[in-house]
Amino acid sequence: MSRASLLSLIVASALVSLALAAAGKTEITLGNIQYQLGEDSTSTWNSVKLNEKLTTIPALTQHGSLSIKFAVNDKATGKPFPVHQAFVAFVHAETLQEIIFIAELDPANVYVAEIDLKKERDQFHGLSGVYNVRLIIGDFAVPLGINWNLMDVKVTVPKVAAPVVKKSQQIIYEKLPEINHIFREPEARPPQVVSTAFTFICLAPFALLIILWLRVGINFESGNVSIWTIPFFAGFGGIFVLYTMFWLQLNMFQTLNYLFFIGSATFFFGNRLLRVVAAQRKSQNVLATFGLFRPSDGVAVVAERNEVYSYNDLAAKVGRYSALLNGKYGLKKGDRILARTSKSVDNMSLYLASLAVGAMYIPLNPAYTAKETNHFVKDAEPTIFVTSTMESDEVFRDSVKYVLDERVVASEASKMSPILDMEYVKEDDVAVVCYTSGTTGLPKGAMITHGNLSAGGQALAHAWQFTKKDRLLHMLPFYHVHGMFLSLSCTLISKSTVIFRPKFTMEDALRWMPDSTVFMGVPTFYSRLLHSTHFDADFTRHMRLFVSGSAPLSLPLWQEFRQRTGKAILERYGMTEAMVICSNPYDAPRKPGTVGPALEGAEVRLGTDGVVEVKSPSIFKGYWRLPEKTKKEFTSDGFFITGDNGAIDSEGYVTILGRNKDLVISGGLNVYPKEIEDVFDAVEFVKESAIIGCPHSDFGEAVVAVCAVDRAEIEKLNGKAEDFLKNYASNELATYKRPKKYVFVDVLPRNSMGKVQKKVLRETYQNLFA
Repeated sequence: MSRASLLSLIVASALVSLALAAAGKTEITLGNIQYQLGEDSTSTWNSVKLNEKLTTIPALTQHGSLSIKFAVNDKATGKPFPVHQAFVAFVHAETLQEIIFIAELDPANVYVAEIDLKKERDQFHGLSGVYNVRLIIGDFAVPLGINWNLMDVKVTVPKVAAPVVKKSQQIIYEKLPEINHIFREPEARPPQVVSTAFTFICLAPFALLIILWLRVGINFESGNVSIWTIPFFAGFGGIFVLYTMFWLQLNMFQTLNYLFFIGSATFFFGNRLLRVVAAQRKSQNVLATFGLFRPSDGVAVVAERNEVYSYNDLAAKVGRYSALLNGKYGLKKGDRILARTSKSVDNMSLYLASLAVGAMYIPLNPAYTAKETNHFVKDAEPTIFVTSTMESDEVFRDSVKYVLDERVVASEASKMSPILDMEYVKEDDVAVVCYTSGTTGLPKGAMITHGNLSAGGQALAHAWQFTKKDRLLHMLPFYHVHGMFLSLSCTLISKSTVIFRPKFTMEDALRWMPDSTVFMGVPTFYSRLLHSTHFDADFTRHMRLFVSGSAPLSLPLWQEFRQRTGKAILERYGMTEAMVICSNPYDAPRKPGTVGPALEGAEVRLGTDGVVEVKSPSIFKGYWRLPEKTKKEFTSDGFFITGDNGAIDSEGYVTILGRNKDLVISGGLNVYPKEIEDVFDAVEFVKESAIIGCPHSDFGEAVVAVCAVDRAEIEKLNGKAEDFLKNYASNELATYKRPKKYVFVDVLPRNSMGKVQKKVLRETYQNLFA
């Protein structure tokens, strides 16, 4: 039973008892009254009628025992009625000394009291003689309790020497105040067992609070104050006051009446408060969603050279990286770590460890030049820069505290003791900053939170029905949303296996696909796989799912793949700022040319001019240090404006008709037109340039540079102008950004406002690669 349910049950029971007490209609009676007297368990049980005292006086020696059992029933219904007080009292006939034993309720709803003089004779303090044996039954829901003299019994116990009591320690009972209560009146003080029980009743809420608080944990960092705090502690204060009144005034039963009212309310307020504290204390770190540090012997990763890592191995590896980053380099929550690294399990661990310590992980394409990287260093201001190209990145030592070679980091991490824990973070704390494309200006950092990663990964793992039996063939780049957040998250959440390959090659894909069940890729991957004559239905019989994203999938490619393999590629729609929003269904029909309906928990609509607008828990927090830009990208009711034109059919399937912006996606990678235009505009013979994407059978889109040139300057190069630009680009741009074709024109087409008409250029050169 949960803590909330337990506390609610206690409150409900108390309220019911109070209601019954107020009504005053419940009467109880005793039934099946029996006793057993003897020195062993073989003695027979004797029955006694209610309200008929036993006429004989049995003897109970110091080696004997007396067992009494009885049932307490509701007089009206005859059903068992559990009571709060059930005692057997031994009252000495001459001195009136009381010895009280508790009757315990057994599973058969029968109260049993066992008095074994071998164990309990010290309770009689050496006082032999005749004792009245009384049954004392009471409950707050019962207006009249039972106090019945069942029998007299002659008790014989060894005499004990009277203890020497100093005069200062003597208690004169005649001078103590007297109270009246249900047990016997008058009486100077309640028996020890009763006062002890009352103390436990009063202290139980405090003990419960401490236990639950230790279970929940205390985290003052959350800083949230609950409205339940004041009434909760006010209730505890009231309980202390009532407890003090009992000891000072010895009015236990009147105190208990108030205690149930105040205690019930206090339990309710405490329950609500602890639920709030528990919610605040629970870390929203995405690694908790992944369950990375929960023990598991399942295979997590099959890496290069057939290295196999179990989930326990991966957790330990991540823990060692966490210890290194936090312990040696002081990386902490909110710090930035820039990673321009190769694809490996070591650098997968670096990424996960950054999340574990609460830092912001910033992945970069290893192909970036130092000039391109400079923008990210200046904008992000990282504490640590881990690189696979140390030679070219040495220049950043003056602006970054630690510039580290990935091989050195891996070596140092292997010597650390793992820390299998994660930093407390909230749902909206930033986990990753991914620099995304722009049609104007430089790349912007999209802030992706721990909540975004958790929501996006869970939605896809559910929609695509990942299980721990799956084996995902991972050949995507590990600096891109598709490869880092979508593919890896699905496997970690489902505790399935990822076959982690360095990059895509047709030969490597054909080598590992027979051991896989799921493959995620860009259209380029699928077009190249179809070049193999071995790639057919028999070869892919073990595969249950092919997913395509990051670039448009052409209808001819989808159809040819379906014809060759008998399997329909599942196309989905997403972007860095939103991760995946739409997906063709796993079980229902997949419509070629569409990206499917919105995922569960996501909303998609068409805004102004047919632009797709989306809302989802996976939508990013905003652009790094660009609050005004962020504000412009959202509607007043919280929808993110994608910039893509689309259509939605009657079944909710979304079709992307084209990008409202001029972004180019080549081979699944985003290319910033303005950035490349700035590079070519600096060339002496180029008056101005326009970068467009043209349809390409392999890359989806290929980068094309349309340059307005000075013909006189070109003639000086003796027909080698294109070679010049190619060489120039190789020094300035990453490989995937370099144009596949160069077109030289005298002027670029413009509209009446003087803006370059890229739509006209795309239409003009749409068959350039046909």
